[in-house]
Amino acid sequence: MVAGPLNGQGGLTVFMGGTYISRHYPLTHPSQLVHQDETGWRLDSVHEDLLRSIQRSRGAVWSDLNGDGFAELIITTEWGLVRVLQNTRGKLEDRTHAWGLSAYTGLWGGVVSGDMDGNGFPDLIVGNWGRNSDWQATGKSPLNMYHGDILKTGVREIIETEYHQQKLISPKRHLSELGAQLPFLFKLAGNNARYSSSTVRELFAHYWDSLTALRASTLDTCLFLNSGNGAFQQVLLPDEVQWAPVFGLQVGDFNGDGIEDLVLGQNQSHVREGMPPQNQGRVMILIGKGDGQFNVLDEAESGVKVHGNARALAVADFNQDGRLDFVVTQNEGATKLYLNQSDSKQGVRVRLNHTRVNRHGTGSQLRLVDYDDSMGPLREVQAGNGWYSQNSPVTVLHGKNKVRALWVKWPGGKVNTYPLKGDQSEIEAVY
Repeated sequence: MVAGPLNGQGGLTVFMGGTYISRHYPLTHPSQLVHQDETGWRLDSVHEDLLRSIQRSRGAVWSDLNGDGFAELIITTEWGLVRVLQNTRGKLEDRTHAWGLSAYTGLWGGVVSGDMDGNGFPDLIVGNWGRNSDWQATGKSPLNMYHGDILKTGVREIIETEYHQQKLISPKRHLSELGAQLPFLFKLAGNNARYSSSTVRELFAHYWDSLTALRASTLDTCLFLNSGNGAFQQVLLPDEVQWAPVFGLQVGDFNGDGIEDLVLGQNQSHVREGMPPQNQGRVMILIGKGDGQFNVLDEAESGVKVHGNARALAVADFNQDGRLDFVVTQNEGATKLYLNQSDSKQGVRVRLNHTRVNRHGTGSQLRLVDYDDSMGPLREVQAGNGWYSQNSPVTVLHGKNKVRALWVKWPGGKVNTYPLKGDQSEIEAVY
């Protein structure tokens, strides 16, 4: 669930992503929007058809991609696209293709927005499966999976595939594995040699109409840079990020240099029988260079040592020292809080005071203004992002140089500038 100001001013709207239906993977329950107003909460009926068309949602965030004061809803899907539902004064429309994302199908997971190149427009960072497994995908040779209720038992069967000679698509799992699930294959294929040389279409010709194909053209965890002109450019994150599936991820300036950084958590130990655990990753900090490129800190540099199955990850200034900290959960492991012990200068703690129905100013955009009138990277106040996570509404901003003001764009588009005096370390901006 993630909340955002669909209508600009007024109450928040909560997106609730539909989860998988038990024993029917990859089918999902429908997603919903719920609106808040002065009288309480009500289900959205305007966008039902739009949401019904989006299957296998895995992550979401509200982010004002074009700076018009109305946050877009970004939804990641597994075996699908990173979908952009553009917000035109409270009406959502699927503009995924227009934003340049229709070529990138993946096993997308958590998603966050952040101004990684400092141009004042939110970019997207999206978790994916990575390149370090026997699942591989490219635009020309996507990863293919078929599913269907082949045996008419009410349970959907999954057929993983791989490419053989002449780019023919064949089952990936051995006959002994897939045959235990679908016994007719033993009789149909006869032996391992014949099975291994047969295509999916040949083996399942009798059941072809009951199968549905899903494809992933990339398994890379990606940064999509927002040009500010309504289009994204794909940027691959460093190789270390691709060593394992990425789940939790967040943006923040962890070294206080006025450039946004990234923290993310990896690993998936629980996989199907026959697949090696995808646990070669860790929780890592990537120091931003301000142009969409990063330096990956090793454990000795960052002090972060988490090798379990990292999941939810959120940032906050837990000890109120003007530096961003983070907390990370682990499947079957301890939740860990890391306090920022860097020698960076203290930042400005920013607290918003908006309206009664949106007290924390969810959906607002923040930037620091330097004395030379240059502006720092844009940070958004959000209620839900990443992997089932929510950051503190009180954030910490750092300037590259001495700062003189806080710039705020409120939901709906109103802009205010609030002066900062001397070494002021905290400010409450009132709408």
